[in-house]
Amino acid sequence: MGGIAAFCMGGFPILANALTGEAERVYVAGPVIEKKSGSGSRFSGYYFYLTIVYEGRQVNLNVSRADYDSHPVGAIYGREMRRGGSGYFYEWYFGSNWR
Repeated sequence: MGGIAAFCMGGFPILANALTGEAERVYVAGPVIEKKSGSGSRFSGYYFYLTIVYEGRQVNLNVSRADYDSHPVGAIYGREMRRGGSGYFYEWYFGSNWR
């Protein structure tokens, strides 16, 4: 029962982060220090991440294939996002994932 409850309630910390965050958008930008890609499940397809340094900490951003290909390690990458109440950055869009 505990495993089922943990599985069903896994999204609540993510929702709490988003609902307790700031209303204004923040421009998150910094040098790319790492690139990651791989395949998820057969439903989620391929994913691409750029790890940047912003405000002295590493931030993993889920990006498009075009952004992934056009930003090598050392390049500056940035985009507008929202900062949640727990300090994690997120975006609202249909089918979005928090990573």
